[in-house]
Amino acid sequence: MSRRAVAQPTLFDPPAPVRRAPDPAFIRRNLMELLYLVRTAEILPWSVPQTLTWEKLFRECAPLVPDGAELLAEWERELARVRANAL
Repeated sequence: MSRRAVAQPTLFDPPAPVRRAPDPAFIRRNLMELLYLVRTAEILPWSVPQTLTWEKLFRECAPLVPDGAELLAEWERELARVRANAL
């Protein structure tokens, strides 16, 4: 009887990534939460590095929802307003 070597994953092998299609409803809900925070803020609700991160993510995620262009325009208007209040 011959034994075949079977490739067995080790404890340190990274799991295979799972690719899923983006969920527009989930993305829109999260963008709306961010937009709400900025709309209701008098000053930036985050630190400068966090704000830059949210800006980048908002710009990347907005095109994934049907009304993303409008959301992005409003996001940028509100962010400019809040930043102007900080001066």
